[in-house]
Formats: sequence, structure tokens, C-alpha cells
Amino acid sequence: MFKICILLLGFFMCFFQTGSAQIKESQVANVVNIRSDFNYKDPAQLQAYLAKKAEQEADENNKDDEKLEEPADLFRVYLTRDRFYNSKNKYREDITFSVTSHNLERNYILDKDCPPYLEITDTAGNNITLNFKEMKFDNPYWISFSLTKKEIEQIKNIDKAKLVLPEAMENMFVENKDKGKMEKRKYDDDIQVQRLSYDIPAEIVQEWKQVLSADLKRK
Repeated sequence: MFKICILLLGFFMCFFQTGSAQIKESQVANVVNIRSDFNYKDPAQLQAYLAKKAEQEADENNKDDEKLEEPADLFRVYLTRDRFYNSKNKYREDITFSVTSHNLERNYILDKDCPPYLEITDTAGNNITLNFKEMKFDNPYWISFSLTKKEIEQIKNIDKAKLVLPEAMENMFVENKDKGKMEKRKYDDDIQVQRLSYDIPAEIVQEWKQVLSADLKRK
């Protein structure tokens, strides 16, 4: 029996305070690729890190500053578009939306039976829950969806978006003594889950649109 507790937490932080992103383009043989990478950091941790870093940089006489470590990503989001050309210069495309997290302090669920989704407001002002229909791959650390034509159009028409991530209300990491490391348990429906809502910065929404509209010609 599913035991799901819905908890929507909005993080209204500016883009530069929560993470960074970039578009990457490449071509390998007959495959042309474009991808948006977005990494999201905890706003409070990042703010504390930036404040401490600024304090150290301002104190030029202090040679004994502790080494600062940038906060780990909470999660990463990829929107990837691959175009596969054949010898006649015709092609097919594969467009995927992926979420991944290796953060040991967060118990995100990335599973086909409890998947993340988008809550969007489109350019016409309509509020839409975008539940991805075609799951491509999942494991405890990564989930990918193949986008349908309808989902592609919905993303192209986004005005505002939130990523809703399920998180277990218990520790999902256990020690693998044979491998000497912590490993994440697989989700099952006895695990209580809360759902956390993260604002997607406007810059990332524009990147997604750029990925989906780019002219991927083979060189």
C-alpha cells in the first residue's frame, strides 16, 4: 500500500544562488547531440559557502584560512536531444529528460513506481502537471524519460516550472561491507514519501526551449 505524504516546499531563490547550467553540443560520427545540464544546490548551504568565501577573499592578510568545499549538488537535471543520421542524410531523434542525484544526505526516490514530474504554467496561463509517460531507464540514482510529442510541445510552451521530487522519509542508504561504500536501497511501496517542489530558474526554461528548437545539422 502506498504511504505518500505530499509536502510541497517552494524554494524562491535566484538562479545564481541555487545552481548553474550550460548547454553542450557535440557530434560523434553520425550522431549530433545537444544537452542542457542543470545542477541544483541547497540554497542555504550555498549562501553560507559564498559568504565565507567572500570573507576569506576580503581578508588579504589571513594566510590560515580553512579550505572551503563548495556544497554538493542536491540533484542534476538533463534535457538531451540526439539526432541520428543515416547514409542518405535522413535522421531520427531521441529526446530525453533525466534527473539524477548522488547526494548521500538526501533520500530522493528515482523510480518508475514513484517518479518525479513537472508542474508548469504555460504561456497561456494554464497550470499543468506533466507526468512523463515513457520511462526509459531507472535505478536508485538516475531516472530518464523519452519525451512524447505532446510533452515536447508542453515544454516549449512553459512560462514557469517546478520540478517535484519524491523523497523517502527514512534513510535510503545502507553500507555495502563487501564493497566498502554506502549504497542506495531500491524504492518499495511501504516507504513513506514526501514530495518536494523546486523552482526551475527562468534561464533553465529558456535553455530547454533552445535545446528543443536547435537546428542539429550534421557537419
